[in-house]
Amino acid sequence: VQYLYIYDTLQQAQLTPEKTRTLAEEFKGMDDQTLNCKAVQEFSWTQYRPVLKSNGVTHGSNDYVNATKLEDDGSIILTQDPLASILEDFWRLVYDYKCSTIIMLNDMSTANKTSAKYWPDSGLITYGSITVKCVNTESQDLLRTQKFEVIHQDHPESVIVNHLTFEAFIGGDEDLHKMLDFIQSTRNITSGPTVMHCLNGVGVSAVYVTAKAQIQCLETEGACDLYLAVQKLRRKNVNFMLSQDNYMLCLKLLRCYLNNQDDYSVIY
Repeated sequence: VQYLYIYDTLQQAQLTPEKTRTLAEEFKGMDDQTLNCKAVQEFSWTQYRPVLKSNGVTHGSNDYVNATKLEDDGSIILTQDPLASILEDFWRLVYDYKCSTIIMLNDMSTANKTSAKYWPDSGLITYGSITVKCVNTESQDLLRTQKFEVIHQDHPESVIVNHLTFEAFIGGDEDLHKMLDFIQSTRNITSGPTVMHCLNGVGVSAVYVTAKAQIQCLETEGACDLYLAVQKLRRKNVNFMLSQDNYMLCLKLLRCYLNNQDDYSVIY
């Protein structure tokens, strides 16, 4: 019990570092966090959170989005499936950070009731201050690619983004090759800032980004250290790689990759 108390206290200290805002401003910010998050345990850490910059309509120009920047320049952003109430904020995130790719790592048909479809299959849809226009759609095996033009009502320039969907959600070991093929396929497509999401933003998304990076290590160095990689990742958000199952899935993906290689490699 004492250990759990210390752990919870340290986690809370990381999630809410010292700030210069007044208590009234802090309480106002809590409203934005509650609106954006599916669970209190999945709050992003303030120091690694991307800040929304453009004006919003639905909830005003709040700057909060429940997401985490893995790189300081915002080139990799992990987030949860957007709730129906914050679709505009999700697209503001894409627009503000000029994201060229969105990677979706869950099947909407099996998603829970908190998830909402946030894109048009054809034509265009307006989400508050943001209009999203479907430019093109292609499907190949497990990869569905859609191209969207994202337009903000207050700015003349638009953002073109590729939306990549993994259409075989991870289940048993038989799906490992599918996930691995998807990772390899997206490596050749993604360039520029990328937003990736799963149901909670800290599970399969963390598996994907970790496995992708470690495969790169195996190719360039012939070895990788999965434990160290996860340790560094969780410095950004302690909830990343949410469960032991997530860690084991990542390990299985790397072993699956090695089983297809002729060169000798090592996973620490």
